[in-house]
Amino acid sequence: MLIGITGKPASGKSVLMVNLACCMADKGYKTAIVPTDMSFQSIQYFFGSTNIPREKSIGRLFQKRDIYCPEKYFIKADGVKNLYICGTSAGEDHMEGCQSRNDSEVFWKECEKLFDYVLTETSEISSNILGISAILRSKVIFDVVDVSIQGLSYKLSSERILEKLRSENCVLKRVAAANKYIKDLKGAECVLGYKFDYKLPYCRDMELCTMSGLPIYFSEAAMGHRAFIKIIRDMFLELEAI
Repeated sequence: MLIGITGKPASGKSVLMVNLACCMADKGYKTAIVPTDMSFQSIQYFFGSTNIPREKSIGRLFQKRDIYCPEKYFIKADGVKNLYICGTSAGEDHMEGCQSRNDSEVFWKECEKLFDYVLTETSEISSNILGISAILRSKVIFDVVDVSIQGLSYKLSSERILEKLRSENCVLKRVAAANKYIKDLKGAECVLGYKFDYKLPYCRDMELCTMSGLPIYFSEAAMGHRAFIKIIRDMFLELEAI
C-alpha cells in the first residue's frame, strides 16, 4: 500500500512518516520510506548511522532508469528491523534524474510489489513529478497541518490541490501537529473550526530524539512521547483495516 504524507515545509511530515513507518516495521510489515521532498539529506539521520551511498541513491536510480528493479536502491534502516530507505546521498538533488511521469509511476508500482507499505512525503506537489505521481497512486493521504499559538492560526495545507489530484477511492486524513508553543490541540480545533482526524501532541526534545537516531516511536522517556506513540498506533490500526 502506498501512503502519501503532505503538508507545508516544517509542518511535521517527516516526523510522522518516520514514526508511522517504525510502527509498521515493528509490527512485522516490510516497510519502505521514500521521501520526495528532501533535496537535502535528513531522513537517514533519523536512524543514526544509516548512510545512503551515491551509487544507491534515488537520483542514481532514475538516472540509470532502474525503475523496474528498485530493490537494490533501498538501504536497511540502522537499528530497525523490516524498515528500508530510498533517498538522496550527500550533495545530490533527487530531482536530477526524475523527469518522466511515466518512470515515476512505474517506480511506485514496483515499490508496492516489494513492500507491504511504502510511505512518501512531499510538499511541493505542484512541481514535483515524483510527488505528484505518488499522490495519484496513494491509497491513503495524511495532510499534516502545523498549529501555531500565534492567533491560533495554522499553516494552510495543499488541500485544494490534493482534492484535484487524489483518486476517488483514496482516503484523505487531516492531521494536526502541535508545535512547542501550543499544548491544547482540542482548544485550537474549536477556535479554528477545522476538524482534524488526528492530533499529534508536541514532544519535548523532539529534534534531539529524532536526530540522535532514536525515532520517537522507540522512546517513551520525554514528555508527550507516550501520547504521540498511541496516536501513531491508532493510525496504523486504521491503515491495517483498509
